[in-house]
Amino acid sequence: MSTAAPNGATAASFAIGCGLGWLAERRLADPGRSGPLTPPPMPAADRELTVAADDGTSLHVEVRGPWDATGPADTAAAPTLVLVHGWTMQRGVWRHQLAALARRWRVVAYDQRGHGRSAMPANADWSAPTLGGDLRRVCDATVPTGERCVIAGHSMGAMALLALAQTEPGWARERVAGSVLASTGASELWRRSALCRDKAILAALGRPLVPWLLGPWGPVGLRADLMYYITRAVALTAGAEPRAVAEVERMVLECPARTRARVAAMLVALDVSGGIPLVPGPVEVLVGEHDRLTPPHQAHRLVSERDDAELVVLDDTGHMAPLEAPETLNARLDAFARAVMGSRATGPVAPRGSQGLGQGREAAGG
Repeated sequence: MSTAAPNGATAASFAIGCGLGWLAERRLADPGRSGPLTPPPMPAADRELTVAADDGTSLHVEVRGPWDATGPADTAAAPTLVLVHGWTMQRGVWRHQLAALARRWRVVAYDQRGHGRSAMPANADWSAPTLGGDLRRVCDATVPTGERCVIAGHSMGAMALLALAQTEPGWARERVAGSVLASTGASELWRRSALCRDKAILAALGRPLVPWLLGPWGPVGLRADLMYYITRAVALTAGAEPRAVAEVERMVLECPARTRARVAAMLVALDVSGGIPLVPGPVEVLVGEHDRLTPPHQAHRLVSERDDAELVVLDDTGHMAPLEAPETLNARLDAFARAVMGSRATGPVAPRGSQGLGQGREAAGG
């Protein structure tokens, strides 16, 4: 089957290429990439396992915290916190949370299908219900029977949680004690993003354009050397640490082009709004003040449909809160999990630096 881009896409490629050429010249003199760009090493996992999805796709899962020889250990000392990454990312996006929170919680992080060390789905199924089913299988494999966990999803990870609540509300009520929805939305993701909001032509072209842009025939595949600047402009902020930008860039480029394109097509048409009233509460919704992919108005919509939801806006932060505002997110996750799971957690949360709770701006939703 031919992978040639359609004529319209070819014209768009030429126009985008001209702009990228200008960026290439800027790159040589840009001081923003100076300094260390290599990310710190991932904290070692206490256990790695492979979980089979409903369709047989192998999911790579890592657990940090108590675990016995036969499965999850008694949760009396460490309840379970499950972290779900977003599109084109992998479990490493949570590196700061894994390092800080595993002292107090059993922390589970996995690679979504077609990302990181998880397998590509043989049936090319990246539908929202399937991603939700993957999350269920991971929880069943890592959360002790009869126990409930806290699930925190970032971007597409939160959408997987919404999809799971929408398709399997009974399981969600039984197994999830609270939900954190970070940098996410439930529907109209492309049209309501800051990239094309109020731009009717871009909004209408979302379904064919976005998969092409992210596929091997688009500018991401052809001009990978410029991804640092695209990444910073779209997913983070101008003031983001170069190391954080470089890490997001690396994960995007490591994500297979097939995954990028297929998931992009799914996200453009995604509607998991039916999961908003069904996702287990209490709910905490976090969003970056300058998030261009899932802007604050998406978070306000989530909060407006729940009586038990709290909104936290992260100052000077874009879409990548786990890497842009790690201390704030660590503190928010820890406080939320302690409030939901009670006093069973033990040990301190490891600090990373001087960034604190003052970076968050809270407003209770109704």
